[in-house]
Amino acid sequence: MDSIDSSAERKKFEAVWKRVTERTHDPYAIPAYLSTDTAAQPSYKDTENTVNASAYGHTGPAGRIGSGENYSDAEEVKPLCDALLLKRFITEETHIANRYHALSVRCTRRDISILFFRLYSESRSILRKLQAGLFILTGDLLKLQPIKPPNCSFMQILLDLYRTQSDAVTALEDASNSAALKKVSLLFLSVAAYKRKHITVLESVIERVI
Repeated sequence: MDSIDSSAERKKFEAVWKRVTERTHDPYAIPAYLSTDTAAQPSYKDTENTVNASAYGHTGPAGRIGSGENYSDAEEVKPLCDALLLKRFITEETHIANRYHALSVRCTRRDISILFFRLYSESRSILRKLQAGLFILTGDLLKLQPIKPPNCSFMQILLDLYRTQSDAVTALEDASNSAALKKVSLLFLSVAAYKRKHITVLESVIERVI
């Protein structure tokens, strides 16, 4: 895929990638495997979990339906972009779910603690939807170990979580507009809708605890 860097598709992806990965408030860095530098990434062609190109919803040239041979880089970059975006949101949702759990444990008010645990359960459900989307697209199953939340106050974790969710809505909507496959685009919109509801709940919680 050496020619991807100079293709119009690659340039379009890099512009979208820059928008959806810019996080003013998110303290978590994007892992190296999500880098847009293709030289630093493993090729999907070389992994044993790779599925045939036809599984991405594309077909090869006439007379070679289902074959991954002689596939153009411009065709291959489209599902690769979707996969990278899915990995990016899986990573972020893993951290979000972990923060919800931390808030549930730390909160001294039982009613709010129960509410945070419900949000944690919903976040885990969102995470599974994203993981399923990636598995269907690539055959890869990405499960990450949660990172321990920052050693800061309950209110700071709550504020960081609110800001992260707000940023995520914008990122998901941008990603939906750039997704190559309609089912991936719809998935991003569905997750964004869930997050909008969570933002409303978090605003209510902030009003109750300040």
